[in-house]
Amino acid sequence: RNERMTRRKIAGCVLGFAGVVVINLLGNSLDMGFKLIGEGFVLIAQLSYGISTVLINLFSRKVSPVVLSGTQFTMGGIVLMLIGSGMGGHLENVTTGGVVIIFYLAMVSAVAYTLWSVLLAWNDVSKVAIFGFVNPLCGVILSALILGEVKQAFNVGSLAALILVCAGIYIVNCKENKKE
Repeated sequence: RNERMTRRKIAGCVLGFAGVVVINLLGNSLDMGFKLIGEGFVLIAQLSYGISTVLINLFSRKVSPVVLSGTQFTMGGIVLMLIGSGMGGHLENVTTGGVVIIFYLAMVSAVAYTLWSVLLAWNDVSKVAIFGFVNPLCGVILSALILGEVKQAFNVGSLAALILVCAGIYIVNCKENKKE
């Protein structure tokens, strides 16, 4: 039974990866090159996302997700300000509108991250983390609608890639029937 479940999960991963290959082939190339600026930062971002998801799940059961998120945003903001300042960055042309937008975006991020933390506190990581797939999906749809990149987003190849990735995610996460 475990062997069958392992095969199914591997098949789901292969199916999802096939979707990634399809979307790369649509760009008329399957560049296997790896650059730190580009693929490296995407890999670092995904690794950080995975680690933070697991850590949030662990710590948000002991500490209020609101306090946890507030602490993370505050500490992260201080570290980023220190790095920016240390590299010669400075603020100029600060306007009221700009400050309002920054606070608005900070509030949206804080609320979304806190809700994410609450979800992770009371659910298995595997049940919640798959919804992270919605971020790039919405990004593609919004860039198609707002930036006019309709040809790249809404075509048969992109739809096929999306179906393959979704099928892979579903197969990896679906429960096996307990027929014996």
